[in-house]
Amino acid sequence: MNHKEAKALIHNYYDMLNKPQTKDLRTLRSNLSEKWRSFSGENASKGKEEFLGQVTGFAKLITELEWKVLKILFDGNKIVVRSEAKVTPVGNLFEVPKTGKSFCIMIIDIHTIGDRKFLSDCHVEDWDGALKQLTSK
Repeated sequence: MNHKEAKALIHNYYDMLNKPQTKDLRTLRSNLSEKWRSFSGENASKGKEEFLGQVTGFAKLITELEWKVLKILFDGNKIVVRSEAKVTPVGNLFEVPKTGKSFCIMIIDIHTIGDRKFLSDCHVEDWDGALKQLTSK
């Protein structure tokens, strides 16, 4: 897969996460390999269906989700993406009551690509920053 094709795949992935309640997640599902795993820690991961369930859950909790890709780096079949998510929760988030406040966090993803599909994703999100923004006075 060349960089242009990989970049298109990446932008499609993040577009599916941008206001996911307005999207048909079958497109996202079809871009993930059957054995795809999302890793948020050394011993913390979820499979394809669990991840899609999480996206569906977030779509109900966070109706205003704007995901912006800021930087893409390529290294063989690995693609590093630095992005930003602007979020306004419509309910309690991580036990923080709904306040109407928004937050903006940075996210770093390392995607592994093979056969024109995502094989895995290792990611870090600034949830501590999100909580500070939601609870600040």
